[in-house]
Amino acid sequence: MATIFTKIINGEIPSYKIAESSDFYAFLDISPLAKGHTLVVPKKEGYSFIRDGIGGSIDPGISNNNSPKHDRAAYLMGLGDLIMPSILVTSAAVFIPGGGMGILNLPAIGAILGSLAGLGILLYAVHSGRPQAGLPPLNGGAILGFLIGWFLLTQ
Repeated sequence: MATIFTKIINGEIPSYKIAESSDFYAFLDISPLAKGHTLVVPKKEGYSFIRDGIGGSIDPGISNNNSPKHDRAAYLMGLGDLIMPSILVTSAAVFIPGGGMGILNLPAIGAILGSLAGLGILLYAVHSGRPQAGLPPLNGGAILGFLIGWFLLTQ
C-alpha cells in the first residue's frame, strides 16, 4: 500500500512543489508551523538515511541500489550542535561587564570566533571524508574562545 508521501510524489494528492531531484521531493506543508514550512521526503519507499545515504551508500562497501559510491553522503548539522555556543555567547554578553564591541564583550567575541574555528575544523574533517560529531569541535572552540576572551578581559 502506498504511503501518503508516495501519493503526493506521484501526483495523486495535490501539493505545491518547491524542489525535486531524482531522489527527493520537497513541497509546502498543508498545516505549516511557520510560513514557508517545507517537507522534504525521499522518493523511494523504505528509504533509510543510515543505510542509503543521499544518492548512494555511505559505506563504500555497501550498495543496494546500484548507484555510484560516494565519499560522503551529506553535510548535516543539527540544531543541538549550535545551542551550546549560542548560550555561551548570549550569557557572556549579558552577564559579564567589560570592554568589547557594542553589546559584545571579549568573552562573547572569543566564543563566536572559537565556534567559527570549530566549525571550520569540522567542515574540513567532513570534506576530507572523515565524518565527525559536531559537538566536540563547535563546543570546544566556543569554550576555548570564551576562556581566551575572559583572560584578555581580566588582564
